[in-house]
Amino acid sequence: MKVKDEAKIKIIYFSDEEVSNQVLIFDGTALQVREQQFGYDWDGFSLGDSFHLNDDKVRVYEIEQKLDTGEALYIIGPESINPNKIDFKKINK
Repeated sequence: MKVKDEAKIKIIYFSDEEVSNQVLIFDGTALQVREQQFGYDWDGFSLGDSFHLNDDKVRVYEIEQKLDTGEALYIIGPESINPNKIDFKKINK
Protein backbone atom coordinates (compact mmCIF):
# COMPACT_ATOMS: atom_id res chain seq x y z
CA MET A 1 0.00 0.00 0.00
CA LYS A 2 1.43 3.35 -1.03
CA VAL A 3 1.40 5.86 1.82
CA LYS A 4 -0.16 9.06 0.51
CA ASP A 5 1.84 12.26 0.94
CA GLU A 6 -0.89 13.83 3.10
CA ALA A 7 -1.17 10.86 5.50
CA LYS A 8 -0.45 11.79 9.14
CA ILE A 9 2.64 10.04 10.55
CA LYS A 10 3.83 9.89 14.18
CA ILE A 11 7.03 8.22 15.37
CA ILE A 12 7.60 7.68 19.10
CA TYR A 13 10.94 6.53 20.46
CA PHE A 14 11.47 4.85 23.84
CA SER A 15 14.81 3.90 25.35
CA ASP A 16 14.31 0.64 27.26
CA GLU A 17 11.95 -2.23 28.15
CA GLU A 18 10.37 -0.14 30.93
CA VAL A 19 9.42 2.40 28.24
CA SER A 20 11.17 5.30 29.93
CA ASN A 21 12.42 8.40 28.14
CA GLN A 22 9.69 8.51 25.52
CA VAL A 23 10.27 11.08 22.80
CA LEU A 24 7.99 12.11 19.96
CA ILE A 25 10.58 12.27 17.20
CA PHE A 26 8.24 12.99 14.30
CA ASP A 27 4.68 14.29 13.95
CA GLY A 28 3.70 15.41 10.47
CA THR A 29 2.76 14.18 7.03
CA ALA A 30 4.26 11.35 5.02
CA LEU A 31 5.61 13.93 2.57
CA GLN A 32 7.41 15.71 5.41
CA VAL A 33 8.94 12.49 6.77
CA ARG A 34 10.11 11.66 3.24
CA GLU A 35 11.66 15.09 2.76
CA GLN A 36 13.22 15.37 6.22
CA GLN A 37 14.19 11.84 7.16
CA PHE A 38 13.96 8.88 4.80
CA GLY A 39 13.83 10.08 1.20
CA TYR A 40 11.11 10.00 -1.42
CA ASP A 41 11.16 6.20 -1.77
CA TRP A 42 10.00 5.72 1.84
CA ASP A 43 6.60 4.02 1.96
CA GLY A 44 6.12 3.37 5.65
CA PHE A 45 7.64 0.83 8.00
CA SER A 46 6.85 -2.80 8.67
CA LEU A 47 6.98 -4.44 12.07
CA GLY A 48 10.58 -5.37 12.85
CA ASP A 49 12.18 -2.95 10.39
CA SER A 50 15.43 -1.52 11.64
CA PHE A 51 17.28 1.65 10.69
CA HIS A 52 19.75 4.15 12.10
CA LEU A 53 18.47 7.11 14.10
CA ASN A 54 21.43 9.41 14.56
CA ASP A 55 24.16 6.96 15.63
CA ASP A 56 21.83 4.35 17.18
CA LYS A 57 20.30 1.35 15.46
CA VAL A 58 16.57 1.20 16.23
CA ARG A 59 13.74 -1.19 15.42
CA VAL A 60 10.00 -0.79 14.83
CA TYR A 61 8.26 -2.63 17.70
CA GLU A 62 4.64 -1.61 17.21
CA ILE A 63 2.53 -0.10 14.45
CA GLU A 64 -0.97 1.36 14.57
CA GLN A 65 -2.27 2.14 11.11
CA LYS A 66 -5.62 3.32 9.81
CA LEU A 67 -6.14 1.62 6.47
CA ASP A 68 -8.75 4.12 5.24
CA THR A 69 -6.56 7.23 5.71
CA GLY A 70 -3.07 5.74 5.77
CA GLU A 71 -2.35 7.47 9.09
CA ALA A 72 0.29 5.59 11.07
CA LEU A 73 1.88 5.58 14.51
CA TYR A 74 5.25 3.85 14.73
CA ILE A 75 6.72 2.87 18.10
CA ILE A 76 10.49 2.44 17.89
CA GLY A 77 13.26 1.66 20.34
CA PRO A 78 16.81 0.37 20.52
CA GLU A 79 17.32 -2.75 18.43
CA SER A 80 19.08 -4.55 21.27
CA ILE A 81 16.15 -4.79 23.71
CA ASN A 82 13.96 -7.87 24.18
CA PRO A 83 10.57 -7.24 22.50
CA ASN A 84 8.86 -9.74 24.81
CA LYS A 85 9.72 -7.62 27.86
CA ILE A 86 8.54 -4.23 26.58
CA ASP A 87 5.73 -2.67 28.66
CA PHE A 88 3.72 -1.27 25.72
CA LYS A 89 0.93 -0.10 28.08
CA LYS A 90 3.20 2.74 29.25
CA ILE A 91 3.54 4.30 25.82
CA ASN A 92 1.87 7.71 25.59
CA LYS A 93 0.15 7.76 22.24
